Parts: sequence; C-alpha cells; structure tokens
Amino acid sequence: MAEVFAAKRQATTDKMEEQKQEPGKAGQETVEERRARLLAQRDALREAKKKQMQDELQTFNEKTKTKDTLFDELKKMDAQKGKPAQLAAEEQAALDKRRAIMRGVKQQIVSDERDAQSRQDRERAQNEEMQKSMKADALHAKQGNADKQQQDDKGESMGGGFLDNLQAYKVNE
Repeated sequence: MAEVFAAKRQATTDKMEEQKQEPGKAGQETVEERRARLLAQRDALREAKKKQMQDELQTFNEKTKTKDTLFDELKKMDAQKGKPAQLAAEEQAALDKRRAIMRGVKQQIVSDERDAQSRQDRERAQNEEMQKSMKADALHAKQGNADKQQQDDKGESMGGGFLDNLQAYKVNE
C-alpha cells in the first residue's frame, strides 16, 4: 500500500515540475505577457480619453463661435456646476433623514431588548420565589407529618390511645 502512495506522490510531483517548466501550456500567462497586455489596455484607454476630450472641445468650439453663444454656453456650464451642489445638499438632507429614522429604529430595538430582558428577569425571579415557597411548604408539611408521627408514636408507647391521659375522679359519698 505504501508503494502505491509513493508512486502517486511521485507522479504528482512530476506533473508539478512540468507545469513549472512550461507555464504557457498550463494556461497561465507569463509576467512579460501580462505586462504587455496591461500596457496595451492602458494605451487604449488613454487614446479613448484623448479622443473624447477632442470631441468635447470641438463641439464646444462650434457652439461658441460668437460672443453671445459663448456667454450662453458659459452660463449653462455654471448652472450645471451649481446643480451638483444643490443635488448634494438634497441628498445630504435625505441621508440625514434616513439616519434619524435608523437612530429611532435602533433606539426602539434597544428598548425592546431591554424590556424583554427585564421581563425575563422578573419571570425568573417569580419562578425562583415560587420554587422557594414550594420547597418551604413541602418542608413544613414534612415537619408537620413528622411531628404528628412523633406524637402518635408517643401516644402509642405510653400505653394506648388518646384517652389514656384522662384520670377518673371518684365521688365520695
């Protein structure tokens, strides 16, 4: 059995060595290939960004050939610049409102948990008190039975029943 395991172990180490020697066949790219791929992606993104900027500049220049259109275009740009601040303020107000709601919910959850815990504590205390009283009642009943048994034993050992302690009176005539 040990020979079979040794053979399997040797086979797996051989496969691992082959993969280390030939990384292209294992489906992994080499460091150089990865670097070349990433550089090509970076260059493509830079070209796309440059083209987009040129297109935006060209459309802006077409719109602003005269002073009036330039003024209008700059006004629009200023208005758009102010909108994100207004939107941000509105979003901040909405966010503050949600936070207040969440604080209220959190406080409610905490108070509910506190109430549940205090209720459990009261029930536990009542159960313990009830068990103590039941034990005391059982002990009292047991002691009462023991006292009664002792009295009964005492009465029987003295010679009889409960009328044995009575003395008869003679009447002298």
